Amino acid sequence: MVAQQFGLRAPFFLYAVGAALVAWWLHSRLDHGDDSLAGEPGLSGPKTKLVQPSILRTLAAPRLTAFWLVVFALVFARLGTQLTIGPLLGAWQLGLGPSQIGLALSLTGLVTLTAFYPSGWLADRYSRKAVITGGAVVTIAALALFAASGSYTLFLGASILLGIGTGLAGPAPLVYLSSVLPAHATAAAVGVYRTVSDAGATIAPLLLGWIAASGGYDLALITAIILLLIVAVAFVWLAPAELDKSQAVAE
Repeated sequence: MVAQQFGLRAPFFLYAVGAALVAWWLHSRLDHGDDSLAGEPGLSGPKTKLVQPSILRTLAAPRLTAFWLVVFALVFARLGTQLTIGPLLGAWQLGLGPSQIGLALSLTGLVTLTAFYPSGWLADRYSRKAVITGGAVVTIAALALFAASGSYTLFLGASILLGIGTGLAGPAPLVYLSSVLPAHATAAAVGVYRTVSDAGATIAPLLLGWIAASGGYDLALITAIILLLIVAVAFVWLAPAELDKSQAVAE
């Protein structure tokens, strides 16, 4: 809405003001040099500079490969669509304005937020693996609807579906890791998880943008669909189900 009313440069100034206010607030609220957490478990005592080889072997276990791939593919498909192909498709193929595209992106974020709690409940009630798989299926449906969207209504519907898929597959992967790994490997696993997901977020705009420029938006979306579909099937077939700590992957 700001871009529609005041030009495409205006949101950057708005973000800059917001970032400055948050930085000031954090600086004024955080205690510098506070050691009140020194006695908390895991936050004190001797630190090792390198990850133990046994933990690296655990995280590189073949049974976890499908999980790392599905994490990459989920972020690749979601952010490649939400931040690159979706807005470009809306602007150049459907002729949508900044406020219309902004509404669609906001709907995706809002639906994602509202889906987080149901996603956690489903993961606890059934299984994390099932929820991750469901998130992948809904994300694939969202990408297919983006490719088929010839109207703003379908574009909004695809954005809502993308939000549902993102919400389903949002908290479940990290909880899944904690259920298949021993406790001492969890911290390093979260680091790998963030690295793999950020790799998907970095590669997706470049690759899908190039495919869209070379072969069109539909081809870019189909590429993301095929990647996520193949990886999701591999995840369902190969990734371990949630285990007790005594049956963790490392053991």
